[in-house]
Amino acid sequence: DTDNRLLYWEFPGKQRAARKGDWKCVTIHPNQPLELYNLKEDPEETNNLAKKYPRRVKEFDEEMQRMHILPPIGLNQENNSEVYM
Repeated sequence: DTDNRLLYWEFPGKQRAARKGDWKCVTIHPNQPLELYNLKEDPEETNNLAKKYPRRVKEFDEEMQRMHILPPIGLNQENNSEVYM
């Protein structure tokens, strides 16, 4: 059932988004709280429901943290090889 599958995106500037079913969670600015939208009821994403559904936001945040891919961090000091996480 693809309606329950989490879809995740990352964009330049640390913008992130995830969607699961009718719900979408986004962050436009890295130092601001996540925003939550019900796309079935609000396809224009005008009504941020994050304060009304903090548990759902927390679940999205945990999944987004798990799926986040860190950029290369440079050279490994011990063996001079590139390190990717």
